[in-house]
Amino acid sequence: MSRGRALRIAYRTRAEEYREDSFGAGYGVVSGSASQRLTLPPDADIAAMSREVTSDRIQLRIPRVDLRRSAPWFNPPEPERNAETGRSAAAPE
Repeated sequence: MSRGRALRIAYRTRAEEYREDSFGAGYGVVSGSASQRLTLPPDADIAAMSREVTSDRIQLRIPRVDLRRSAPWFNPPEPERNAETGRSAAAPE
């Protein structure tokens, strides 16, 4: 297994309840925790990650980096053309 980038999600919950009935008073505490490790692709943009947490879910959005924008060498610019000949200025004569 390769040692790439990963994201660890961990959370804890706790609920307390106090109740009185015909048998007397009662107090209960319920708690729990969980964690999960997610492997991320190499082009994941962690800085642009967003999250939404509700009572029944955690939703993460991790966009991917556009490699053409982040690496200028990935998509080099077109060479300039000579106006008279129409040939590339970088082309051999």
